[in-house]
Amino acid sequence: YSAAADALLVSVQDGDGGTFAHYVSQADGGFTQVTRFEDGVDFAAFGPDAALYLVSERNAPRRQILKLAPGVRDLARATTIVPQGEDAIPINFFGEDPLCFVGKRMFVRFLAGGPTRLRAFALDGTPAGDVPLPEVAAVDEIEPLGDELLYSVETFVAPLRFYRHSGGHSTPTALAVTSPVKFDDVEVVRAFAASRDGTRVPVSIIRRKGLKLDGSHPTLLYGYGGYGVSQTPWFLGAQRRVWFDAGGVFAVANIRGGGEYGEEWHRLGMLTRKQNVFDDFIAAAELLIEDRHTQAGRLAIRGGSNGGLLVGAALTQRPELFRAVVAEVAILDMLRFELDPNGEFNVTEFGSVKDPEQ
Repeated sequence: YSAAADALLVSVQDGDGGTFAHYVSQADGGFTQVTRFEDGVDFAAFGPDAALYLVSERNAPRRQILKLAPGVRDLARATTIVPQGEDAIPINFFGEDPLCFVGKRMFVRFLAGGPTRLRAFALDGTPAGDVPLPEVAAVDEIEPLGDELLYSVETFVAPLRFYRHSGGHSTPTALAVTSPVKFDDVEVVRAFAASRDGTRVPVSIIRRKGLKLDGSHPTLLYGYGGYGVSQTPWFLGAQRRVWFDAGGVFAVANIRGGGEYGEEWHRLGMLTRKQNVFDDFIAAAELLIEDRHTQAGRLAIRGGSNGGLLVGAALTQRPELFRAVVAEVAILDMLRFELDPNGEFNVTEFGSVKDPEQ
């Protein structure tokens, strides 16, 4: 509900494929439909000026921000205030809003292949500067706090902490996750693997500083690749501390099917293009071997749910490439998944046996 607009905004999601429709309440208690599933609007929010701000992928696969003037409910009358750029605005899949308003500023989260960028804009879309962040970090939550922005920061080697941002400056708050372990001796390296079709696939490699690249290290590669869900940095915690102490390497592949580069990156890894996801992951595994982090006999892969399908397919297609595979709650029977109550709404991502092409 927006007090400025005196209206209720309702979002409806169509299955798990990442399409949404939006409705706004009327004075008589009814609702006006502002966007439909086919319009490509992923997110909507009222601003402090009672205008409606929309994140759209229509003709902009990395997404852009549109604006409807106060009281206007016709999408055709929207103006583009933040056009598509090099980085992608993330999909609002888990309720993590891509933008929020603080005073007369709009703060927007962007993805640069996995890591987050956080930028400020005036309400007309004029850029107003970036919020400083670590190089490989995730910002999953942004909230208005009076005339300040409250935002979270998390990295592979530092636990989540909230910061206040005001007047161009950020200060840490007492809202922080503590950890019994530290990663001062661990570094994060961003590399790129070449997939079968030549696509550059980002890979975050987390390792002990000064690690000797001689192919001897046990290495665990993680991936997901579906639903537009991006693998942003998360704090690895005590379990991985033990892994690094034992000489291990941990890697995360930002493969197609996710949203690390926007909706096109997602769509290139869904439905009949799912093989791209497996090719990207296999390329990441080959990169870890080629750059002498590990060898096939010491390489393990892990994924859950859609990621379980990923590692199952990777094992099936390239069994000689891996020593161990962990498939958690994996979706593996792709001919029958849609017959289950938990599977039917996934046809927007995986396709259906009822469609001959799929």
